[in-house]
Amino acid sequence: MAGIMVPCITFLAQNYHLLLSTRFATIYAAITGKGFCEAAHEVSDILKRNLQTSIAVWAFPKMVLHGTVFCIGLVWAALIFIVVSLIAEFTSASTSSNVAPIAACCALVLAVILSLFVSMFIDIIEAIYLCYILDVDMNIVTSAEV
Repeated sequence: MAGIMVPCITFLAQNYHLLLSTRFATIYAAITGKGFCEAAHEVSDILKRNLQTSIAVWAFPKMVLHGTVFCIGLVWAALIFIVVSLIAEFTSASTSSNVAPIAACCALVLAVILSLFVSMFIDIIEAIYLCYILDVDMNIVTSAEV
């Protein structure tokens, strides 16, 4: 098993730009109006030259934002659980056994809605990052601290 995994990990480490190429190629084609294959080739070369910060932009925002959505969903489920439990207790309704599924459904709906916004936000982050990388590649960055 290790004999198979080592070459695969080595290939992915050496050709990491190929994983990023499709996503950034689509954005680059949209920005420049070039064909997809030409855009993929150019953005792949640009990412090879500026790879060190691309890894953080590719993985970190998705992990943080989706983790935040998960935590907000759990907090929302707990809040709904408490509110519905209190309402069921004070009204002596027989819905006390249905509180957990209600809270889970509310958390799921909230997570789906927030995930849509997170997906749009990640697309915006990647487009801004690609514009920054293009500026760095052309040496027109005015502030190196960005």
